[in-house]
Amino acid sequence: LFPNGHPTIATIYSGFAAVYNETGDYKRAVVFQKKSIQYTVKKLGREDMNVAGQYNNLARSYQGLLDYPTAIEFLEKSKELYVKIVGEKHPNVATVLNGLGLCHRQIGDYENALAYLRGSLDLRKSIFGEVDPEVANYYYQLGITYEVMGNLEKAEESYEKCLKSFGLRKGGDLQNVSDLYRLIPSLYTT
Repeated sequence: LFPNGHPTIATIYSGFAAVYNETGDYKRAVVFQKKSIQYTVKKLGREDMNVAGQYNNLARSYQGLLDYPTAIEFLEKSKELYVKIVGEKHPNVATVLNGLGLCHRQIGDYENALAYLRGSLDLRKSIFGEVDPEVANYYYQLGITYEVMGNLEKAEESYEKCLKSFGLRKGGDLQNVSDLYRLIPSLYTT
């Protein structure tokens, strides 16, 4: 049906990887995501948005395996490609910066985590403004990082900004907002 090297094969492999990520079979997800990258590079070349996105997806699989150094490696590759192709001011760059922040937080590298998370937040706000669901998510991730670091004042400030980003958005996800309202008091119960 499809000749060897057809771009649809890469899409199918990527679909398998997504399924395995969802089921927690991250080792199989890595195998299929690498196959997807191989086919995409063969058809479209190394400097393509699809390859950058697939590196990001591969990093998520490595995060699932708790292999944060390898996840960081592929997130850096993704970021470099995105910046080269679309420039520094693009939502995909913000997404990758956020992923880098989350990985650094997981390995206890809080200063780098904060730098990446702030960078992703600033970039996303510069593109979409303060009222954006991902801006709210990035504030939330900052809040978690500050909380883990024991800086409860900064955590509270970040959570409040998260609420504001959600609250100003028409049709906001009220369940998430109510979850955040419950989080803020928990900062002071330790």
